[in-house]
Amino acid sequence: MRSRTKIISLVVIVVVLVVATVALYPRGSSSSGSTGCIVTEFGTLTLRNSEGSNATLSLTVHDCGPRSITGISFGCRPSQFAVPSCTGLVAFYDGKPVSAANPLPANQNATASGLMLPASGTTFTVGTGYTLEINSTFSTGSTVSQTYVLTAES
Repeated sequence: MRSRTKIISLVVIVVVLVVATVALYPRGSSSSGSTGCIVTEFGTLTLRNSEGSNATLSLTVHDCGPRSITGISFGCRPSQFAVPSCTGLVAFYDGKPVSAANPLPANQNATASGLMLPASGTTFTVGTGYTLEINSTFSTGSTVSQTYVLTAES
């Protein structure tokens, strides 16, 4: 009887831990390094016309700490995006680009949005996943890269 009580108690503890972990884990995808962490909270790639010749990208990046982010850059697959549209993306915090002079503090959000063009000879297609790389530099000089897939929507 005692053994059965211990097993039931153990099962209850495991269930509580799993539920707590799922409830507290941030949505989106995350990446972390030895001194910093970023979470992509929300991202959309919305087609601006039925031909798929351009789309609006909107993205929220969260610094899950413990260090401030002093730079955020983006990279796109040349087979999916016209390179200039991706390299032109800028992440903003408090109305200014994230930089050493305007760092993104731990536990705060930065936003980026812009007009995206498909790779030469292609179009964006609703339901297709498009890959974006988010590169963050922290106040310590360390870097973290995260790959995020945006599914095109209309």
